[in-house]
Amino acid sequence: MPRVPRPPRWLSIGVAVVACAALFGGVSLVGGQAATAPSSTPPSDPGSSSAGAPSTTSTTSKGHPFTASPAPSTTTTMPRPLGTKVAIVGDSLTEGIRSRLPPLATQYGFDAKIDAQQGRDIEAGVAPLSKLEPNRDLVVVALGTNDARASLTVPVAQEQMLSAIGDKTPVLWVNIYRSDTKDASAAAHRFDLALEAEAQARPNLTVLDWSSYIQGRKNLMGKDGIHLTSVGYDDRAAWLARAIADELRLPAPAPSNER
Repeated sequence: MPRVPRPPRWLSIGVAVVACAALFGGVSLVGGQAATAPSSTPPSDPGSSSAGAPSTTSTTSKGHPFTASPAPSTTTTMPRPLGTKVAIVGDSLTEGIRSRLPPLATQYGFDAKIDAQQGRDIEAGVAPLSKLEPNRDLVVVALGTNDARASLTVPVAQEQMLSAIGDKTPVLWVNIYRSDTKDASAAAHRFDLALEAEAQARPNLTVLDWSSYIQGRKNLMGKDGIHLTSVGYDDRAAWLARAIADELRLPAPAPSNER
């Protein structure tokens, strides 16, 4: 049998080197794939970590997307009422609501003592008011319609009434409106301006703007341009009762279920 010649030594060494390189390269490739293979364990939820979880308690930062807002309050704190006892002095316009106001006062929760007389001016109302006022929480003056004349020095008359009441008791003064004559209308306007000036100087005085209210509802005015229709007196009573309740901080009455 013929003898197969042996390969040169350098060729054997070269083959061995190539084989080793191939072997180690395969191992490295497998290791790299193992290193880059995705983990079978799902990534942890950042929201579930106790260290990185957002706080669910309310903070002072407003509008933060990860801050729980405080629950809205279901209770409302009402201001404490100033009282319930009211003294009202007036003229024929108050005479017209004398029987209409008490039922409304009962609904709102205040007690109204009323003294009214046709043709009464401010000076004539001082004495009756002094009998009504003691221990009253609020005084309502509805006078001035019969004082709206050119000969009257308006601030003096108003000052007389307000001085009699004093500066401790809150006062609501209903301003006036007349459309019977141009002179009377102008005098009423001057009266209202003087009353506003008094209110600026007296913290306890508030002017109720009946003039603006009735000018937008002239269908409630009587033919004489001074007094009201029957519906007009109903409206004035409701308007005044609401103003008194607001001043005394009394809650609105519950709506009636009657139909």
